[in-house]
Amino acid sequence: MGFQNVSDFLRRIYPEFDAGGYHHANGRVAFFTRLASILPKDAHVLDFGAGRGRFSYGESEGARVHTDLTGRVARFAAFDVDPVVLQNPDTEDRHHADVGAPLPFDDDSFDVIFSWMVFEHVADPAFYMAELDRILRPGGWICAGTPNKWGLTGIVTRMVPNSLHVGVLSKLAPQRKAEDVFPTTYLLNTRGTIRRYFPATRYQDCSYFMTTGAAYHGNKMVLARLWMFYNWLMPPSLQPQFHIFLRKAG
Repeated sequence: MGFQNVSDFLRRIYPEFDAGGYHHANGRVAFFTRLASILPKDAHVLDFGAGRGRFSYGESEGARVHTDLTGRVARFAAFDVDPVVLQNPDTEDRHHADVGAPLPFDDDSFDVIFSWMVFEHVADPAFYMAELDRILRPGGWICAGTPNKWGLTGIVTRMVPNSLHVGVLSKLAPQRKAEDVFPTTYLLNTRGTIRRYFPATRYQDCSYFMTTGAAYHGNKMVLARLWMFYNWLMPPSLQPQFHIFLRKAG
């Protein structure tokens, strides 16, 4: 059975959807709720990989109550290697640098650096993770939501060549805009790789894997049920999302 849009589909499969406009397994809401709970007073915050603010068009007002940091922190900066970030509507504190160039911020500039669905696209993790460490203040947090390399999303994505991602997602995630589909690398999507760049001697690791709602189902109930059943069978380490929360020693 197909549905005209993702909202109609979610209402059918998650009865709680209309109580706020999001379902109980919404990984983005869960991530930002936890992020909000660790924001220090008068925090300086950086959105690493902010892009065009691309998730705003796909979120309900109820979800944005949890995910929108505008006006809740002392500084909210946005950075991306794509110059489209200079049009990001979430903040006027917008910054761009070419791939491989140092991030345009002084050392110890931010209390919290967060990133949503970006780590799987980073092709030079050693350079960029060192840059995040450089601009993060002692005692600060690096927080990232990204697919688990060994979850269903990560496995399927790596089976499909990057050149085919736009076409495949047009069928399985029709609400996703083609300009928001980027090549994936999956070089930062396991506990081992995160610990390599953020060792326990310098960072407290509070990361976890999360079961999320059905994804890449093309608004078809049978695909969504199969997706949910697969995740139900899997242990925590094979769940689809990896929520990274790392606190720098202070």
